[in-house]
Formats: sequence, C-alpha cells, structure tokens
Amino acid sequence: ILAEEQIKQGHLFLLLAKEGWHEGVLGIVASKIVETYALPTLILNIDKNQNHAKGSARSIEQVSMFDILNDHQQLIDKFGGHHMAAGMTMPID
Repeated sequence: ILAEEQIKQGHLFLLLAKEGWHEGVLGIVASKIVETYALPTLILNIDKNQNHAKGSARSIEQVSMFDILNDHQQLIDKFGGHHMAAGMTMPID
C-alpha cells in the first residue's frame, strides 16, 4: 500500500524503510516491487541498536543504481553493486 500511495503522488523512485524487516529478503522484495511498478526501489531495514539502515536496491534498465549511489556516497557508510542492483548501509538520519 505504501508503494501504491507514493506512485499515485508521482514519485519516480521508491524508498521504503521500516524497523524489523529481515535483511535477507529485502533484495527479493525490491525486485518484486520493481517488477510491479517499474520504478527504481530502495528498501531498508532500520536498526536503531546499531544506528544504521541497511538494505537493497533494484532498478530499471534506464536508471543506473550504482551511479545514483556513487553520486550520493557522502550519505552512505558503504555500498556495492552494479547498474541494476546494489546493497548499502547508511546512518538512520
């Protein structure tokens, strides 16, 4: 529902974050959302104990996820990936 609300608002990129999501499935979920909505998607688990958000991103052919994250690496503790997919850890704020 959150993704649908954001799409209706005209967003071109989806960022979904929540405490308690299992990090092992975030990439799979991001892929499903991209298949459904055809929008680049970043899904993060918020870990308040470690004071970071960690997750996965999936993209569409026209948008390089690696380039986007590389252009904003000052906001990210660490990341890796390629054109269509990436993983990252960043401060919660």
